[in-house]
Amino acid sequence: MGPKRAGGSFPPNDFGLYDMAGNVWEWTSSVVLRYAYRSDDGCEDPRSREARVTRGGSWNANSTDLRVSHRDRDAPLFRGVSIGFCCARGLSP
Repeated sequence: MGPKRAGGSFPPNDFGLYDMAGNVWEWTSSVVLRYAYRSDDGCEDPRSREARVTRGGSWNANSTDLRVSHRDRDAPLFRGVSIGFCCARGLSP
């Protein structure tokens, strides 16, 4: 792992948010399936008990995992200190 840095060590992003990468694995709603996803392939079934995709690494991950494109998986009921979520909004029409 790399050196630890204090929060706010880098400038904010374009939305004024600090430290949005590498804090916690981002929990997604997507069931772990092979790419390429299709809208009808079942990867967004909220009733599924299959593992879900987590992305991006966390404060306790290896440096090779600290990329937004990195995918991992966890069971839906997993509760870990390094799992979080990202607030998102849909595109305006």
